[in-house]
Amino acid sequence: MLRRAKPLLGTLVEVACEAADEGAALQASQAAFAAVLQVHRCMSRHEPGSDLGRLNAAAPGTWLAIDAQTVAVLAFALTLSRQTGGVFDVCASSSAQGSWRDLELDGGNRRVRRHAPVQADLGGIAKGHAVDQAVAALCAAGAACGWVNAGGDMRVFGALVLPLRVRAPWDLAQTLPCTHLRNQAAATSASYLLEAPALRHGITKKPVDASTSWTVVAPKCIAADALTKLVAASGDTRHPVLARHGARAWVYHDGPTRAAA
Repeated sequence: MLRRAKPLLGTLVEVACEAADEGAALQASQAAFAAVLQVHRCMSRHEPGSDLGRLNAAAPGTWLAIDAQTVAVLAFALTLSRQTGGVFDVCASSSAQGSWRDLELDGGNRRVRRHAPVQADLGGIAKGHAVDQAVAALCAAGAACGWVNAGGDMRVFGALVLPLRVRAPWDLAQTLPCTHLRNQAAATSASYLLEAPALRHGITKKPVDASTSWTVVAPKCIAADALTKLVAASGDTRHPVLARHGARAWVYHDGPTRAAA
């Protein structure tokens, strides 16, 4: 098993894979890192030349050509916004000025525009998508099994089973057993990872508990990451949208309390 790590996406991205030999594993890991870098270039909100940076700077009503990957992530985000009735909102940080409804995506022509001065933030779901793309690159390069971990967004593939442990939000030196991953992805959001203004979630904008974490396991990492926001906002580990995406959820707060869908 070859394990390598690089700083990407504002975090440390670890790629682990097993292939026919060390050379093949090295080539596969390089392809995985290249896939992650491409997502960063397209969807980082901090890069003025990225698709997202250009969208957030464009005058309302202006169509912008975007990469096919950005189309895919925006399409997923808007679909999830519709499914959750706006509880998940890629424009939540600027909801006073508008919402996800102010984004118009023309996937067939790979373009997008906004109808109000909203600021889209793909953030975590772009990271989840990057993990999925890295796994796809590993498989295409012949890796038999392994995992990709990007700051808590991770996906395991092949004949490999990994135990998943999450950090206790009330004691960051402690980790808690959660589940086992096999050909699955997982993501965790936690109050200790959020800045103070971000401690309000969803359309209710209610404050969240200062010592809570939300973990979701799903077939794809993009879904796992996005759905942690739904569980955090709704407090519902059995929300019907979870089942639509083949996902399960756990909430940890104020002690070793486990709630699972």
